[in-house]
Amino acid sequence: MEKRNHYSNAERREAVELARRIGTREASQETGISYHTLCVWRREHKLADGVSPDVRKENIRLEEENRRLWEVNRLLQSTLEHLLSKA
Repeated sequence: MEKRNHYSNAERREAVELARRIGTREASQETGISYHTLCVWRREHKLADGVSPDVRKENIRLEEENRRLWEVNRLLQSTLEHLLSKA
């Protein structure tokens, strides 16, 4: 399947439902939609299903913090590798 940048809401719902039934990796292979994209859609769909706004807000905050921490960790690892290569 050719790569696309935009999918309709109906296509997203169908892909999420398929991923629920057969698993995200299998649905990715069957539909040609990337595994990462399907994971994001499933998370978004799950958040939209009956989660309070406070919980949704906290999840978003934690995801952003997690992203920042991963970036800091990556930078620290890179710096350490650089320092060790000069030793």
